[in-house]
Amino acid sequence: MTQSLAPFVLLTPERRDAIVDDLLKKRPSKGPIPHLVTDEESYCGRYHEYRMLTVSDHEGWGYSDDELYRCGLRSEDTVRDYCIARFYNNEWDHGRWGETAGRKAGLSRKVNRLTDRLVRRVEVMMETGSQPALYAVKEGASYYGDTIGYVFGSNRDHAEQLAAAFYGHLSSEGPSKVVWAGYPTLCAYEKAVARMQKVAESTKADLERRIEKLQKKLVDDQNRAAATAMMLMQQLEDFDLAEVEPDAAAAK
Repeated sequence: MTQSLAPFVLLTPERRDAIVDDLLKKRPSKGPIPHLVTDEESYCGRYHEYRMLTVSDHEGWGYSDDELYRCGLRSEDTVRDYCIARFYNNEWDHGRWGETAGRKAGLSRKVNRLTDRLVRRVEVMMETGSQPALYAVKEGASYYGDTIGYVFGSNRDHAEQLAAAFYGHLSSEGPSKVVWAGYPTLCAYEKAVARMQKVAESTKADLERRIEKLQKKLVDDQNRAAATAMMLMQQLEDFDLAEVEPDAAAAK
């Protein structure tokens, strides 16, 4: 029914840094896949104008999807943190006036180039589910549905098979959607388990609050019922009220 998971290992820091150094060049040339780099006038989405851009005829700039994915740089934020740690020794003042214009410009150039050449490609892999990953299993087919569990999958198809097998009985809205939630690592496993435990604890706390609220309401309702019976009985005695409804009394 399902395929087995192949071993997954992030690139060594040395190999990752070598790829980063090459991609930071204007014309990357160290990748194992031959590719043609040219300068052409194209629309730049970052600056919203046509500019002379350096482009490659290979989506990975000479590197395979597998290598780019295993660099571990999956977002602009992770790239920024990596650059600050590697090129600035983790010494960076994030305040508005904390850094010189030169250092800010240098960091921006690095982050923008790596985002355009590496992160954008990794985002495609995450969106299409083409790589091994931790996948979140959603309630129903919506990306925004509640997360009902996690699975490790070699790709999205594999993850969907596992989700149907292990979580199908827990979804009340049909087949579950699976979305990328992390690299297939021990750290990702620990975070996934912690998230689900936190959800369970939150639900338990919410349930206890509701039970306490309902118990208080039950006591209040019982007290109101007793007070109502006592008041009406007193009124029956004080006003000598009829024991039958007027219509019924008239019919006799």
